[in-house]
Amino acid sequence: MQQQPRKPIQIVSKSLTDISPSEITSSDLSRSELFHYIFFPFLRWSFVIFCLFIDALVVAQLYLFIPNVQATMIIYSAYYGGFNAFTVLFFMINGLVLVAILYLEFLVYVKKFRKSVEEDFIIRVLERKKAS
Repeated sequence: MQQQPRKPIQIVSKSLTDISPSEITSSDLSRSELFHYIFFPFLRWSFVIFCLFIDALVVAQLYLFIPNVQATMIIYSAYYGGFNAFTVLFFMINGLVLVAILYLEFLVYVKKFRKSVEEDFIIRVLERKKAS
């Protein structure tokens, strides 16, 4: 059985010094790629600010959404004086929810909004431009 010769692998440098985004013009991009090229930095920072907003307002105020938690915490605190097991367990659960949400936000950021995603996009456009 004869083996097929392998195609040469093209090695592309992804360093910022080798990339020249100034070579890209709007005629090289489709409409969606042009919007991606223009708005990607804005979307990246909007995602970070939105995550901070969600973490600060939703997770920190979680006890407002669960019925009777405030009343239960006040009653137990008045009866037992200071912190009690219910309050400690509630804040532990709240902390675990916060850690889980931060982890998921980090995964989404790494997959969709990292700087290397933008660099890969520019490299693909430049390669397509050189090929044509």
